[in-house]
Amino acid sequence: MFRSKTTFIVGAGASCEAQLPSGERLKELIGRAIDIRFEDFGRQHTGDPLIVHALRQKVQATTRDINPYLHKAWQIRDIVPHAALSIDNYLDAHQGDEELELCGKLGIAKCILDAEHSSLLRRTEQHRDNFSLPGLRDTWYVQFLKLLTENVRAADLDTIFDNIAFVIFNYDRCIEHFLVQGIQEYYNITRARAVALVKRIPIFHPYGTVGSLPWMEDNDKPQAEFGDNERMDLLSIAGNIKTFSERMDDEEALNALRTHIAEAETLVFLGFAFHRQNLALIKPSEPAFTKRIFATVMGVSESDQDHIKSDLVETLQIEPEDAGELLAMYRPDGTDAEVVFYNGNCNDLFRNYWRSLSGSA
Repeated sequence: MFRSKTTFIVGAGASCEAQLPSGERLKELIGRAIDIRFEDFGRQHTGDPLIVHALRQKVQATTRDINPYLHKAWQIRDIVPHAALSIDNYLDAHQGDEELELCGKLGIAKCILDAEHSSLLRRTEQHRDNFSLPGLRDTWYVQFLKLLTENVRAADLDTIFDNIAFVIFNYDRCIEHFLVQGIQEYYNITRARAVALVKRIPIFHPYGTVGSLPWMEDNDKPQAEFGDNERMDLLSIAGNIKTFSERMDDEEALNALRTHIAEAETLVFLGFAFHRQNLALIKPSEPAFTKRIFATVMGVSESDQDHIKSDLVETLQIEPEDAGELLAMYRPDGTDAEVVFYNGNCNDLFRNYWRSLSGSA
């Protein structure tokens, strides 16, 4: 159980451990998916057929001509994998270009659903509708489950998620999908009971997801089973994807997200790239109550780590002071906070700091 109020800020690097693509890999996959070309007699030669079907759905009531969309798709194909920081950055740069935005969002939606389908969280023949929990033993998901269930008896299950919240910048549903089955198997409870518990967790997806999982019962969003890359309504799901400029237009939800950042004693950044626009999104209106920060910074230079620390200081509105390998950060009221930047993956962060992560701040 987590003894301090903890908010996890999750980026693409965290999902990589379940074999979903990194931001760089996602750009390549999208480039292939929207490289739509046809042979003679209209037979599709390259690109994803479901994206073509979604585009035809889009134009069927108007021009019935998808060629303007294809030209935008090729534009993304030729630029994004090579010259864009991310697909999100590129779509934001072309804000207002509805044809380009739709092609990009269709590419995101299909590639993420494909990635879920082939991930370590996919259904297996041996486990029917479930993933293999032992197959995730080398990921942070299992390490997180260990800390979550520590000293929590079945009789106290209603309190298991009391101190945690998630801000997830990914489009996948890996965390929600994992937690339902993980809690169900660990405590040998019904799926309905596990679902009811997971529903209590404050979980925010600022840029949307590739659909609502059926058990979420969210009628305002398109539904898609985890990893369903064949039967879903791709056009509707693409409409649930948000660009930087569209991010979380629900003011109440955005304020709630920032409140969880501000009130958390412990912030844990997992596989997060620290893009400034994302830091701006989570910035609370007042100085945060943060006492500790843990962050994975695998492959990030020391110079860039210093810049990230400065950005965090500005985001959380606290003052920094060096203290050896840790950065001691002081809030205006004098309360100190320490920051641990770990040059490794999320799994290793949990393995090496498991007692610190779950302990009191």
